[in-house]
Amino acid sequence: MNCNEFKSMIDSFLDGELDEKETTEFEIHFTSCNKCHIELESVDKCSKVLRKLLKSENPPQSIKDRVFREFEQDK
Repeated sequence: MNCNEFKSMIDSFLDGELDEKETTEFEIHFTSCNKCHIELESVDKCSKVLRKLLKSENPPQSIKDRVFREFEQDK
């Protein structure tokens, strides 16, 4: 797995959507590439903060949709 493949799979990994083989390859790359390790931690932290804010503040659904669209576009 290369870094581009890794980055394209981060969300699926965090959501538990990868199969066993993909998860193993992802984790092998994660442990051997410091750059991707940092990227995964950053995306994970950002996702957790966004989910917490969106749940605690209970904004209108239109705002939630906009935030998630913006987040997806920045990848």
